[in-house]
Amino acid sequence: MNMICADGSEVGTAPTWGMPFRVIRSIYVRSGDRVWLAALYPHARNFLNWWLANRVDSSGWFHCKCSWESGQDASKRFLVAQENPGAVADFVRTVDVEAAMAEAFSAMAQLCTDAGFPQDKARWSELAARRIATTRAMFVDGWFRDFDSRDNRPIILKDYYDVMMLYPLAAGIATSEQGSALTQRLEYFAENPRFWLEWPSFLFPYTEAAWNAGQRLLAGEVVWRTADRAYRRTDARQTKSIAPFESTLPAEYQFRIPGIANEFWALDAENPGGCENYGWGATLPTLILRNIVGFREFEDPGKNAFILAPALPSALMKAGARYEVKNLRIRPITTRVAFEVLDTSQMKIRLEVTGTAKSVAVSGAKGEALATVGLVSGQASLDFLAINGAVYTFSFQL
Repeated sequence: MNMICADGSEVGTAPTWGMPFRVIRSIYVRSGDRVWLAALYPHARNFLNWWLANRVDSSGWFHCKCSWESGQDASKRFLVAQENPGAVADFVRTVDVEAAMAEAFSAMAQLCTDAGFPQDKARWSELAARRIATTRAMFVDGWFRDFDSRDNRPIILKDYYDVMMLYPLAAGIATSEQGSALTQRLEYFAENPRFWLEWPSFLFPYTEAAWNAGQRLLAGEVVWRTADRAYRRTDARQTKSIAPFESTLPAEYQFRIPGIANEFWALDAENPGGCENYGWGATLPTLILRNIVGFREFEDPGKNAFILAPALPSALMKAGARYEVKNLRIRPITTRVAFEVLDTSQMKIRLEVTGTAKSVAVSGAKGEALATVGLVSGQASLDFLAINGAVYTFSFQL
């Protein structure tokens, strides 16, 4: 328990924050660590069972008890929360929670057998199918909407678009038609990042939504801008006063320390960035790897492959420039990737591989073979020409 609603009920954190089940699946697919998965699985199951038992209304829709529980304190979404963030808002059917639970059930259906609980698969699959359908039904007039259970009508706020309404697209639940309709909103948030894209908890689902919508270069640019300003603060060589912002801390403690994660990545250089040592403020390297380097896992734990979809921002696409990242790991394979920029859209990619695979191969978006090589003494390297923003598959044979 970390927060209390106005009626005295205890609340925690919704399944939307940090996309936890997407992260769990990502970690397992990359590591193949069944011991870790088996240890985590019962806790994940208990969490989901609690939400099913305690945060479903009489008609079967998910809600947050109050705005505290949503993580969006005092949000307009909850109608009663702006005057009192702790006001009970359980009449608001929250589309992002609906989508997050659909994603969670889908992940559990994929992972339960490897975790040692195959008997749970049918239940998770059934729950996932239902929540995918209910999430898609909450799309009204070109946008995902919360619903007011008191009159069963969508909550439509004039000229107000919440980035968390992109969650169904981020979770891969939105239909292709819904995803296409949301593309203009992805561009809107990129052009209007204040508040929405300053927060890691918003930026993660935003970039996952952009990826699923095929807006990879847009996501790369947004992460680049964020990283550029956030790292200047992280890499500073002196503490920074929080003035002119107010604090209840004694005067001698009113500063921020460089080199640690801040609660959010403020656009305003003078803003202290909320709390220090904040978990989701440490996700910047992951965002860089997933959206600029373009290193992503497939959702299928049994697929011996990963995605490489470089989306370098225009500021880095300078002919002759070279960028490198190492220790990219997919189970028995560790890869070093180097990008050599040829012009504003093309690059040469070199992959250096170590591991226990027999051979490795790279294919293009249409499945066309680009390069194949066998490993000798557990090592191999290959080169291929690539287009910035395109998607490539790196597969290996065991």
